Amino acid sequence: MDRPSVFIIFSKQDLAFKQKIEQALQTGLPEYLNADIWSDAALVGGDSWETTIVDRLESAKLVLLLLSDAMLGTPFVRERELPIAERHWSNRTAQIYPILLSPLTEEPLGWLEKVHVKPRLDQPLSAMGMEEQSRTLDAILSQLIDLVRQLSLPNDQDGKEIAAESTDSASRHVDFDLTLHHRDLDLYRAELRITYRAMPQEGYVLPYEVQIPRVLVDPQQPKDPGLIAQIKGLEDNLGGDLFPMELSTDCEGRPARRSPRDELKTALDHVQHVGTRLHLRITIAPSAQELHRVCWERLLNPIAGTPFSTDHRFGFSRHVLGYEENWREIHLLRKPGEEELLTALVVVAAGEDETAERAAQATYRMAAQCIHPVRAGDIPRFLDDDPDNLIAHLKTEGVDILYLSLHRSMGDAPVDQTARPKLTIPSRRCSISLGGSGQFVDVNSFARSLADVRQPPRLIVLTTTDPCQDLESRDPQPDYAMIVTAATLSKAGVAAVLALQRPVSDDACRAFLGEFFRALRPLNTVDDAVAHARRRLAKTQSRDDTANPGDWWKPALFTRSKSNQIWYTPRLSGDPSTVHSAWIDLKHAAKQGELLPVVGPGLTRDVAGSHREIARSWAFSKGFPLGYHERTDLLRVAQFLKYNFSPTQLEQALSDTLSELLVARNPDHLEVPPAKARDLPPSELFCDIARRLREEQESSHGVGSGHENPYTILVRLECPVYVVGALNRALVDTLQSKGRKPHVLTVQQIVQSELDGSVLEDFPEAPSVENPFVYHTFGHLNNLMDATLTQDEYFDFLIDFAQTRKHRLLTILSASYYQKHVVFLGFRHYDWSFLTLLHSLDKLPGRTGGSKRKRVAVQIDPDDDFTIDPNGAVAFLERLLHDKKLTIYWGTSEDFLNDLVKP
Repeated sequence: MDRPSVFIIFSKQDLAFKQKIEQALQTGLPEYLNADIWSDAALVGGDSWETTIVDRLESAKLVLLLLSDAMLGTPFVRERELPIAERHWSNRTAQIYPILLSPLTEEPLGWLEKVHVKPRLDQPLSAMGMEEQSRTLDAILSQLIDLVRQLSLPNDQDGKEIAAESTDSASRHVDFDLTLHHRDLDLYRAELRITYRAMPQEGYVLPYEVQIPRVLVDPQQPKDPGLIAQIKGLEDNLGGDLFPMELSTDCEGRPARRSPRDELKTALDHVQHVGTRLHLRITIAPSAQELHRVCWERLLNPIAGTPFSTDHRFGFSRHVLGYEENWREIHLLRKPGEEELLTALVVVAAGEDETAERAAQATYRMAAQCIHPVRAGDIPRFLDDDPDNLIAHLKTEGVDILYLSLHRSMGDAPVDQTARPKLTIPSRRCSISLGGSGQFVDVNSFARSLADVRQPPRLIVLTTTDPCQDLESRDPQPDYAMIVTAATLSKAGVAAVLALQRPVSDDACRAFLGEFFRALRPLNTVDDAVAHARRRLAKTQSRDDTANPGDWWKPALFTRSKSNQIWYTPRLSGDPSTVHSAWIDLKHAAKQGELLPVVGPGLTRDVAGSHREIARSWAFSKGFPLGYHERTDLLRVAQFLKYNFSPTQLEQALSDTLSELLVARNPDHLEVPPAKARDLPPSELFCDIARRLREEQESSHGVGSGHENPYTILVRLECPVYVVGALNRALVDTLQSKGRKPHVLTVQQIVQSELDGSVLEDFPEAPSVENPFVYHTFGHLNNLMDATLTQDEYFDFLIDFAQTRKHRLLTILSASYYQKHVVFLGFRHYDWSFLTLLHSLDKLPGRTGGSKRKRVAVQIDPDDDFTIDPNGAVAFLERLLHDKKLTIYWGTSEDFLNDLVKP
């Protein structure tokens, strides 16, 4: 990235003002954006002064005019400099910024009268009092600093090759997911899943057998040039092996309808005809970890004879499976608006001596300059080499982009560049160091700590501090330690990790990352941004040195998102012509208290994690013996524990798991030390943490900011009735904190009153805004023994609800359900809690035909480890919920509620 060039036209009589502006720009900007500020005062002996001044002014991006009679009266300024400034202004090739220092008696040039002058053309700085002048000048300097920041971003001309892609265009992409499982010796099972996003019915799964030569995954670094050439030849042919031209039967012996090569050609023809892209994702199954040693980025397309990863029609990535012990779900956030800044952190530990520190500073500046075009705010440098301190920083100051400059090792010693580690991922640990003292930490431990960060980074960039290898060595194999690190960190809930699998030169790193971050916002997927940067780097290096194979293959992208997104665009499903009117109706209902919110457990996932994460932790700690994939099913895990533990032990197991998760994820939001916090009842601990998080968010974001806490908004909606399908009491606690007095009711209470004939006397005849009814349908943490957790208990709930649905207190709920607009928040709409609740509410008496009330289900895009085809899942859910008269808002509950109350 070029330094933004600033040219100052001034008179030497105004030297003090000019120096003040220079100092403000130099100190007000971060070091990686140090502007190239120039004036004729910078001329040195021997310069061709006129040529130098003209050249500098012609190339400037910001021209400051310090207006005064002395400046306008200077012949060279009027005759040479101002005409160039006028041309810049007319052609919009530079920003012209006039500052009126003193009253003008000289007649300004005509074009200057059309330019907005600061402070005003009739109000010079010299005519102001000291206090007013200082305040005005500070405002001007602040604006100048913002201008320089903007000028350092890519302009339209720079970005002309990066055409912004619409969400509609991305919906026509094609996905090729290739998963590889180890079968025997050098035989692997390949599962190719083809998805045409615009035509889900055309999806196809093809399992077949493929042979991958063992020499490609041999951990020994080859030293024999002949062996290196052999590996390169095998690697060149691997694409043909993975996409064979003929295939008579699949892995199961069934006749194959088409060959993988046929499917690839058909997809490419479609991509070419429609003008869209194909996403190729390589997934290495746990049984085939040695395949990480293959340099997949160099995989050749057998049809075109060129690498998939540099073809403009392809996005290429390695997909990472979850389900392991340190696994955490990914939660995509909404795509930031055009003017919304991202947060970033560059981790480059302080050098041990002056030389090392200079190198570290250079690394930081390069990283920050590369990240800046993605519209990041200030990009600080993290100097500490203690990973625990980094994790603590991420917990308190969450970031979108984390740039790590690492040392790495396999085993207990740093990587030896002349030898390859002999053992695979499961049998020998991988360690990393943030630099500085060189203390190495096990990457799995680091990933587990990262998984406790409430909102992990959307993107991690991994580079190495180790020197670039001699390019003449032509090492054809990737850096296994960096690959292991990237794959491991992605399991901590990070949507994408971009890692350099071999050291590269600073120039190549700068060129690649600069292009990548420039393309990240305009393009919908991170693999498309990587492909753009890779192509540009390959084109540049092949032009500069045809003998050098280049560095284009060295960046490797690991994703957890099957759609290759690190953010999403929220939207309301349905016919675009009706979506606008639907939003108007919903916003009006929100203002009038005409909503019925139905709140699920996902609304507080940042506090304790999702139900899947709780179930996984519970299953690992209690020896869950059933299917590996079932360890994330809370109902199945709870069912197992119910029949293997006494009721007291079951309650204690859930309490212990919840307390441990709450303490680990929220160490800075505890009111007591961690040891005492673990002894608190989980309901109390949960509400304490949720309250502190809510208060922190309320103090940081005001009403209408777009970042309000969802419970704060729910209370402000002033609804007389709320339904809660979660076990936590965060909503009740928030209502009480705002002075309202909710009446809390569970279905179990109603059932019990029917059984023993008792009367629930605490409940008035009707709810009100001041005294709302809160229906905790599945119970709450205060009474875990009566909470609905297992599959059997959900069946019991359906029966009990049906038998008591005519109870007075449920007829009040029925009236709200059918007479108000209903919004389901914080559910996964294929989970039992949602389907059970929706089915039960739909069976309440009082339904009237032809209701115009809106019913909205808020659902984040199904893009996780449990979704095989996100596009197909979206289509299925839209059909399913449309049949139930539900419109889907694709986004988080937080986004929906903030959009709902946005002015």
